[in-house]
Amino acid sequence: MKSQTGHYWLLYYQPVPEAGERIAVGLILQERGRRPQVEFDAKFAKVQKVFPATDPETLAFYFQSIAEQLEHGAPIEATLNAFGPQLVTSKSRSVMSPISAEVLEHLIARYLLPIKKGRKKREKPDGIAREIESFVRGSVPGELEI
Repeated sequence: MKSQTGHYWLLYYQPVPEAGERIAVGLILQERGRRPQVEFDAKFAKVQKVFPATDPETLAFYFQSIAEQLEHGAPIEATLNAFGPQLVTSKSRSVMSPISAEVLEHLIARYLLPIKKGRKKREKPDGIAREIESFVRGSVPGELEI
């Protein structure tokens, strides 16, 4: 099987676009020669945690409309732009094609679902904090607890 490159876009929901707050609510996946695929969490669990006033039925309606338009051959960018400014897209990202069920599951878990209880976020080392700590330790004589 020959692998190629497909593309995906994240769809972000902005309840108040002027505030600049947004959260990933959906994925659009495009494989060469195939219609775009729309994926989203029908419960919008992540959105409900962050923006509890959001109506999940309205978001589901948006995604059903997007899926129908894309199924009928509408251009991706024009279709998605019609739902702005509440829904905005990321830049196109590459993914190996054909998109396997495991890859799709990973993308959904990573971007659309809330972090499971008991599973901690991966903590990235904070380079700036280390640099500040190193500077302070070098500048202050004696033992210092930070």
